[in-house]
Amino acid sequence: AQTPVGQLVTIEDVGGLAAFLVSDAASRITGTVIPVDGGQHLLA
Repeated sequence: AQTPVGQLVTIEDVGGLAAFLVSDAASRITGTVIPVDGGQHLLA
């Protein structure tokens, strides 16, 4: 599958986002959608 970033999303990509979201660095993030799809949502 072609994506704008040129590669498919890996479980490590999703895990990295999950780790960030549970960290103190993300303490002010609420009620949002963060697509982890290699930019595929931009083509829809």
